[in-house]
Amino acid sequence: MDRFAELEAFCLVAAGGGFSPAARQLGLATSSVARLVDALEGRLGAVLLNRSIRSPSGTMKSRPRA
Repeated sequence: MDRFAELEAFCLVAAGGGFSPAARQLGLATSSVARLVDALEGRLGAVLLNRSIRSPSGTMKSRPRA
């Protein structure tokens, strides 16, 4: 998969409040955006988004260090 597409999908999900808004912005299906984020998480070996809540939020690993 395209690494840029994975990163772009993650950034839009994190900034836009969810997979559906990111999918609309990218012109993709929600499941495609989820697969891109899953691929990025797999590549990094880290969970970047908490998916157990209504709007995904970043985990400690996805937040910038102070």
